Amino acid sequence: MENYRFLEKIGRGTHGTVYLLESEGYKNKYVVCKSVGFKHKKYAIKEINILSKLSHKRIIKLLDAIIKEPYVFIILEYSNYGNLSTFIRFYKQSECNIPYDLIWSAFAQITDGLNFLHKNNIIHRDIKPSNILVNQNFLNNEEIIEFKICDFSLSTKLLTDEFFFDESLVGTPYYMAPEIIKRIKYNSSVDVWSLGVCMYEMICFKKPFLSNTRKELLELILDKPITFIPNCSDKKLQSLILECLQKNNRIKSYSLLSDEKIKYFLTLVDLKLKELKICSLEKKLKRWKKEGLEIHNL
Repeated sequence: MENYRFLEKIGRGTHGTVYLLESEGYKNKYVVCKSVGFKHKKYAIKEINILSKLSHKRIIKLLDAIIKEPYVFIILEYSNYGNLSTFIRFYKQSECNIPYDLIWSAFAQITDGLNFLHKNNIIHRDIKPSNILVNQNFLNNEEIIEFKICDFSLSTKLLTDEFFFDESLVGTPYYMAPEIIKRIKYNSSVDVWSLGVCMYEMICFKKPFLSNTRKELLELILDKPITFIPNCSDKKLQSLILECLQKNNRIKSYSLLSDEKIKYFLTLVDLKLKELKICSLEKKLKRWKKEGLEIHNL
């Protein structure tokens, strides 16, 4: 860990503590370190194995992995705007609704990331707001918000695109799909269910299933149908989210991605990110030219 300087503790993941570090030799180059103890080492190794084989703009990037017994340190790219959970909380405390364009953008970007995982036969199994990182950039004073999937400690890779069976209840109860609760065979559509819960929460500032006891909560998820989203005036958005929350015959991530509205918002954010990258390169080029001129004059 000598290449990194500790700055502060920023939270906890499912199986580890998360710290903000500064990378030595790079001023203001921040990274995130997930520190995992011996008890959860197998989850850390699984996460490293999965992330090391993934490269996608909607998936958090693995930068380094260091094993220093009894700890495993997972070094990840830094997102400067927290996670979707804090994002939702900010709007709720401000008593402002999240703009529909922003909800659509989140929906599109997370769907894009999930579709990439599912095409590679990976089920995340713990999609929830705290596992969606948020990054903020500005282009000509216009805000660009990126959403990226993180925490792959509960993920599993299928040998085929068929079904997976696990008798254990994995994931976070509020976001758990009915088939996981039933302990029956399931596939990647469990992630789509969890995505639907996240989108519902972005609109309503509350989860679709609430209870004081775990037992009752799981029963509600199994038995209570979700037929509308309170205070949602965007009927198209409501329709797609409700398709994610179907207990049977649920929509797949690739079908979501083929929706025209999803494609529009995905194209929009990608164009802005490309423009941002071009602007950044132009600034670097100007700086290099200026530095080269100064050296030449010396």
